[in-house]
Amino acid sequence: GSGYIAAGTFTIILIYLYIGMFKNRSRRNSKQLKVSVIVAAHNEEKVLATCLDALMNQNYPQHLLEFIIVDDRSTDATLKIIQQFEANYEMFKSIHVDSCSDGVSPKKYALSKGIEKAEGEVILTTDADCIPPESWVNHVVEQFNNETSVVIGYAPLIPANSFISKLTALDAVSNAFVAHGSSGWNFPLTCTGRNFAYRKSLFIKAGGFDKIEHILTGDDDLLLMNIANYSGFKMKFMTEMESKVPSNAPREIKQFLTQRNRHLSGAQYFPLFVQIWFSLFYLSRLLFAASIIGILIIDPKLLPANFIIPYGLYVIFLLKEAWKMGQMKLVMWYPAWEIFYLLNQLVLTPLSFIT
Repeated sequence: GSGYIAAGTFTIILIYLYIGMFKNRSRRNSKQLKVSVIVAAHNEEKVLATCLDALMNQNYPQHLLEFIIVDDRSTDATLKIIQQFEANYEMFKSIHVDSCSDGVSPKKYALSKGIEKAEGEVILTTDADCIPPESWVNHVVEQFNNETSVVIGYAPLIPANSFISKLTALDAVSNAFVAHGSSGWNFPLTCTGRNFAYRKSLFIKAGGFDKIEHILTGDDDLLLMNIANYSGFKMKFMTEMESKVPSNAPREIKQFLTQRNRHLSGAQYFPLFVQIWFSLFYLSRLLFAASIIGILIIDPKLLPANFIIPYGLYVIFLLKEAWKMGQMKLVMWYPAWEIFYLLNQLVLTPLSFIT
């Protein structure tokens, strides 16, 4: 009985997200808007120049584009690299942050300094280790019709050869599916700051990061959930392959655990209805998997054939997102990732609330 309830809940959530992917479609904007791209960089000397080169090569009108690069307390050559770009290209502006008050998230503080200086109607963020494609800004602006106030998009993680790296990259595909599907319902569940845009006017109306500045993480999803409470909130998801912003997946288990613990620690600050949604999504999968394992132990012949439907649907939906992200081969790791996901949530979620 519980297995059927869990399978039904899991299936309903998947179909809900899939329908949302189609509801996401709406008319495009044909107007060109002033855009401010903000990058907060902390000790990123190894990757920053590649990111800034990619920004410089955007095929959007230069007079409508500015790049505000914030040096966030770096102790390496990050500031020097930023200043070199500022000296050579007028679109680049640098900000140096040498300290941050206790109890304030350094990244949120750095981003807020950049947004204060921004002249654009649209704020667009990415990270220093990302390489945005040349048509990125164009695709973002196309989404901002008169109704749209927030745009999110694909941010694939490029895996290394390690097992954990591949599973983490598939995890990002699953997160993209959740973000894409929920955006069609205008229901903010998740996004990534690697590919995140919003109207500056809505950011100001919502008080910026003021309500969440004490939380270390959440410069993306927590901000999204906060500004959703204000009039004029309407989100869209970019589906064009040319709008995806890639970066490298964690290579080692230690990197993954640090990153995942940071993300989960922010989840305790999600609105109650979002926490309930994710709890249902996780618990239905956990109970469903437990039911299947229990039946297999008792007698595999008793396993209902229709128990394969939820997993089959999930694989199909992941394949659709992975195709857009250019990562279809990752889905072959789905069985291992499903176990990995359930176990790490089971162990890391309680730890994130006490660390």
